Amino acid sequence: MATLNHSLLHKRPRREGLFPRKTGGIDTLLRLPAVWLRRAGQRQQLRREIGSDPERLQRLELDIGLPPGTLRREMAKPFWI
Repeated sequence: MATLNHSLLHKRPRREGLFPRKTGGIDTLLRLPAVWLRRAGQRQQLRREIGSDPERLQRLELDIGLPPGTLRREMAKPFWI
């Protein structure tokens, strides 16, 4: 039996950061607004769903093992960070 040992099978997915890795110039500039829009939408949803209820926010942080205040700081971040 032959085994698959192709280099594409061993690559890890890219992390999303401020700038995509191994790209540059116009490619980066064209992708950046999409990343910013996604972040802005995620933070707006977080504020809408749990931001108005401090008790729920605290319970959620405890349930998922985050230090107190983590979600509130995340909600307050600007979209470019």
